[in-house]
Amino acid sequence: MQDKTETTDTLSPWWRRTAVLTIVLGFSVLIWISLRPYKDSPPIPGKVMGPSGELLFTREDILTCQLLMFFPDHKLIRIICY
Repeated sequence: MQDKTETTDTLSPWWRRTAVLTIVLGFSVLIWISLRPYKDSPPIPGKVMGPSGELLFTREDILTCQLLMFFPDHKLIRIICY
């Protein structure tokens, strides 16, 4: 006697497609939201001059200090940024 068991408890292929679509759309929205601050950020001036015409800081100084803010214990922050 042969035992034939058929499995009728399989999921529809639409479950997999729906799950993949949900994941792709979800990550697309997350990536879009994470990229918006770079597009909406204010412009950074090339150089900032004081009232008497002396150079206070440049664009490179601003970008360096922004980068160093990721490392709050770094000694260069106190030297360069303040």
